[in-house]
Amino acid sequence: MKHKLFAFVAALMVSTQALSAGIDDGTEPLRTPTHLPEVRWVVIESNGQRNTQTSSEPMDCSRFIVSQREVASFLRRSGAVSGRDYMEILNWTPCYATGKVGFVDGRTARWFIRLGHSGWVAPDNAEHRIYLYCPECRLAGQRLP
Repeated sequence: MKHKLFAFVAALMVSTQALSAGIDDGTEPLRTPTHLPEVRWVVIESNGQRNTQTSSEPMDCSRFIVSQREVASFLRRSGAVSGRDYMEILNWTPCYATGKVGFVDGRTARWFIRLGHSGWVAPDNAEHRIYLYCPECRLAGQRLP
């Protein structure tokens, strides 16, 4: 009887874990591959910026300073998320950095990265943005007061 009960509990635990892995509970966006080419160069146009138009919270963003290496790593490691998930699920922060990126295939794009592990890349000559999320990426200045 003990063996049957143990087997039942073990099977229940495994099936619960398997089910939970595929269920979208709305707390983390679905990430898909970006298919971005390898980064050749990065230009940082602004660092430590604070969006004052949409935020009244008193936050000093001057320490959110990203490096070219961090931007390239963020673009390489990020997953693409839907615009809806970017706007409604991901944590919003007023701190951001912006710039341009060049890829090995010759294409260029504008990039935007927020303190909260999210951002976007907008390829030149394209009318869309690829929204990005990289919860495992670490950027300078992430532990702001």
